[in-house]
Amino acid sequence: MLSKKTKKVLLQTGIALTISLSSFALPSHVMDFTAEAAVVNTQTGKLTVTAFSLWAYSAPDWNAKTRTYNNGTTFDVVEKHAIDGREMYKLSNGLYISANPAYVKFETAGASEAPSAPVQNEGDTRETTANLKMRESGSLNANTLLTIPKGTRLKIESVSGIWAKVSYNSRTGYVSTDYLKAVTDSSPVITQPQTGVQETPSTPASGTDLRKSTANLNMRSGAGTNNRIVLTIPKGTSLTVESQSSGWAKVSYGGKTGYVSTSYLQAVSTTPAPAPTPTPTPPTSGEQDTRKTTGNLNMRTGPGTTNSVIRVIPRGTTLTVEALSGTWAKVSYAGSTGYISTNYLEKVTVSQPSTPANPNPGPVVGTDERETTANLNLRSTASVSGRVILTMPKGSKVTVLSESNGWAKIRYNGTEGFSSTSYLKKLAAAPAPTPTPEPTPEPTPEPTPTPDPTPTPEPTPTPDPTPTPPVEVPVTQKDQRIITGNLNMREAADGVSKVLTVLPKGTIVTVESLTGKWAKITYNGMSGYASTNYMSPYTAPPSTEAPPAEKDVRQTAYNLNMRVGPGTSHGIILTVPKGVMLTIEALEGSWAKVTYNGKSGYVSVDYLTKVVSTTPQPPATEVPAVDTVLKIEGPAGTKEYGDQTISGYLLTKGTLQSISISVNGINIGNATLNQKRDDLLASHAQYPNASSAGFNLSANKDVFVNGTNTVKATAKLSDGSSISESITFTYNRPTFDPVGVLDNKDVVNYKNEDIKVSGYAKIATGVKNVRVYLNGRAQGTAVYGKARTDDGNANTGYEYLIRRNNIFPGENTLRVEVTGNGGEKLEFTKVLKVEKIPTIVIDAGHGGKDPGARGILNGSYVYEKVYVLQFALALEAELKAAGYNTIMTRNNDTFIELNERARIANAAHADLFFSIHHDYNSNPSSKGAFLIYPSTKLTSISESTLKESVDVASAIKQSFVAMGFQDRRNGTDSSISGHTLAVLRQTEMRSVLSEIGYMSNSEDLSKITDPVFQKAMAKGIADKIRAYFGY
Repeated sequence: MLSKKTKKVLLQTGIALTISLSSFALPSHVMDFTAEAAVVNTQTGKLTVTAFSLWAYSAPDWNAKTRTYNNGTTFDVVEKHAIDGREMYKLSNGLYISANPAYVKFETAGASEAPSAPVQNEGDTRETTANLKMRESGSLNANTLLTIPKGTRLKIESVSGIWAKVSYNSRTGYVSTDYLKAVTDSSPVITQPQTGVQETPSTPASGTDLRKSTANLNMRSGAGTNNRIVLTIPKGTSLTVESQSSGWAKVSYGGKTGYVSTSYLQAVSTTPAPAPTPTPTPPTSGEQDTRKTTGNLNMRTGPGTTNSVIRVIPRGTTLTVEALSGTWAKVSYAGSTGYISTNYLEKVTVSQPSTPANPNPGPVVGTDERETTANLNLRSTASVSGRVILTMPKGSKVTVLSESNGWAKIRYNGTEGFSSTSYLKKLAAAPAPTPTPEPTPEPTPEPTPTPDPTPTPEPTPTPDPTPTPPVEVPVTQKDQRIITGNLNMREAADGVSKVLTVLPKGTIVTVESLTGKWAKITYNGMSGYASTNYMSPYTAPPSTEAPPAEKDVRQTAYNLNMRVGPGTSHGIILTVPKGVMLTIEALEGSWAKVTYNGKSGYVSVDYLTKVVSTTPQPPATEVPAVDTVLKIEGPAGTKEYGDQTISGYLLTKGTLQSISISVNGINIGNATLNQKRDDLLASHAQYPNASSAGFNLSANKDVFVNGTNTVKATAKLSDGSSISESITFTYNRPTFDPVGVLDNKDVVNYKNEDIKVSGYAKIATGVKNVRVYLNGRAQGTAVYGKARTDDGNANTGYEYLIRRNNIFPGENTLRVEVTGNGGEKLEFTKVLKVEKIPTIVIDAGHGGKDPGARGILNGSYVYEKVYVLQFALALEAELKAAGYNTIMTRNNDTFIELNERARIANAAHADLFFSIHHDYNSNPSSKGAFLIYPSTKLTSISESTLKESVDVASAIKQSFVAMGFQDRRNGTDSSISGHTLAVLRQTEMRSVLSEIGYMSNSEDLSKITDPVFQKAMAKGIADKIRAYFGY
């Protein structure tokens, strides 16, 4: 035990002492002491993650990694710590995050110097200008204790930023100073001297600026909070201001000279005059603020043009302003609540109704008002497994909406949810008057739904009963909504199931059914559930029945990645070159769906330039060329199977630019011009180009169909005019049975090598494609059109290379399928015998400077990097004993870059890349094992690699379950991690990443750290790998 004196010394020197006991039955003297570096400052504010992904920590310790947060996530900052030469912010959710400005953006909550003790503003009395929420702490995220009616006078106990500490109705809490106005109290405030502080300074000389500190106040080395703290001046100290600039005063105290904030100094008068006693004016009844829109006006989700538009309010609409935030007004219209600019509102004078006889009526007859008898959780569903929305303090007043099976659906401070009736008591028939509904004085910031916070433990002493779960209610009419923030879509209607994907802010979704506050929706082909708390109703703009708008065509400003889905977390399909024109098929937030090179995907609209066209006009008709003659001379009549020459002439007095040729409506190219024609010079000498008016184009024999063919020539002249001419002819294409071969190699048994597949195929209608399959799995499309000496040098050959790490030891079945343009099929099969030893790359995650996840074992911290290496070495021993080739990405405590791990596997032509990890969750009850497989690859050895990775994962998963791990769902990296994983994306072969148990769960950790269990687990994994490869 530490003495009180020792603890006090530690705290005074800026050291926070954390004492934690492990969950094991340890002797009382076994403790874990963690000394944190001193607090740099206690400046509160808002933090936004600017990095793509950033670690958060469970303690002020760079090794205490807990989870990651994505770009754009915002937090409330409590204070800043210095840790090992670097700085961390402490967040209001209890976690810590890097203060490096390269990764985060921090905005202070206020410019005032934060005092080290509450500021006692003696005699500071203010009046509420609206029905005002009192909160547990100075934050919009804090729980609401009660609502203070408009016009109530409050004594300000302290001020921090925009929050004032006050007491009302026997409760103490915090209110926003934006909705308080200064008043002159009718009775003077008695100042109580602070014990131990001299309150009677000597009379200063004439002209001296004497002031008193209103709080324990930091003296700094310079005028600003970024300067070093010299010392702390006690509250109530009289100081002489030597100079003053920009809110800072230069003073001397305790033999030191420095700067203090003038916000916490109070002028001292040597002959204070008694304060006058004004006649108090009773507060006037609240007048409704009614205004009218002066134009069609956007309603937004928050106060500012950066927030999403909910709907457009027509000009001339009369609205009631519920609250003001700067130049933005909170209003409700057509069932939606949002914010509009006051610049486009004008006051509307509304006659006031006469005051009713009873200005404070009681609750509506029939309402069921109750009071909580303990701190009580409000849950999302009528079950102890329901997500905790908030915790209601003991003594909170709630309205019961319905009751069933020991659970009550209630409304508390505007939020609805479920609580156990065991901790609710009926109120008397005549409760205190309910204050007028407030206009929500402080705007609620848009929530960040990713990730769900750890639920607050249920404070009630006995478990809640388990009622009937809520029923999924189908939506009977079309219900479209817009997502108001980046929102998780989950597997089930709860806050704990797996996240399938993240819906970008601004996405329009159609609600298929509702389960409580969860909506079932479909997005990008996936069905799941999302919280309606972060959705607003969406009404599609009415159709104007105008003529169809022209296509939205945009041009790429750079070489631009096309991705599988709308977001940088999705895999890259291909790169669209700079300057390409793309037709926008659909818009999802800042992403556009397009098609290029036969592939459909998404590109960022930030790198597209709108192609502005002139006023839409009907397609321009061809301007006929004057004094021009076009003639196609061949082919004519009936032609036999073979290449054909399309020829003719064009006589003109203008300048010819080009002649394009099409066969049966398909353009096959431009003809060669200026061919010599002496015959035309003699017969058509009036045309300047007669001697060189000829043109021709050689067309491949497979361009033409059997029977009648139409050939069209279109000539364009330099003046923009054009002329066309068509002819028909008969083509005798031979009809023969499809024929082809698959080359036989002289190889009896292949080694561990790439295998070339070749042959030739002929089909009367032409060959459409040649597909190659190995063991029933598609490998890819062969190259067709190779010259074959065994087929008269005809270009009928095909070739394909099967990569060695696609081939299994023993017998492999090869199948080649040739498809003709008319649907004809040729198929060849062959058995390939292969003598090879599979190569397995074993990747122990993390290492060196990257410790990975952390757990607590026997009162000490243990790290993921240690045990994944032990598992990897055990697995290597098992596979080597079975005769496999193995390669370790690391065999000691070394940090290996992710791209280097992938390079090692690719260079070795590995048959399998297997990465070993242990998971972590802030909820210690989370446990189990699962595998992650790639959603996309930069380069793949075959079309089947992704599917084969799934097969390997499914096989290995069986060994996890057999060893007693809870079975958790396997999935792609993008669905489980929210983005693709480098080691899976960059490896070319089958690849999986395993999460074998949770470091944060005591049951899993006891297995992970047990050497005997590690060897047994490694043997189980090795057995499944051997069964998969059949070796």
